[in-house]
Amino acid sequence: MADLGSPKSVSEVRIHKYGLFNPVVEFRLGNDTTAANNPHFVTSFTPTIFGELFLKPPTPVIGRYFFVTENLVSDIRVCDVWILGVQDSDIWKPNWNN
Repeated sequence: MADLGSPKSVSEVRIHKYGLFNPVVEFRLGNDTTAANNPHFVTSFTPTIFGELFLKPPTPVIGRYFFVTENLVSDIRVCDVWILGVQDSDIWKPNWNN
């Protein structure tokens, strides 16, 4: 879980140096600390040629907590996550919790 500190309008997320992602990985953004209680940020993701995932919903989503989860027992490897907003050019480097 990434805590943005307060609800933010998020237009895209970029995940750098990912590994072991499978099709059941979910990306969620909302205001509840329980992942399943928040809506999906996107329902599909696009890997880039640079070894990153680019997540962009059709319209910006507002929320405080960003989750990368899956229901299977396996590893998810993430090196760097950038959460970008639409209100300004700030990039939030979230505080990660378990």
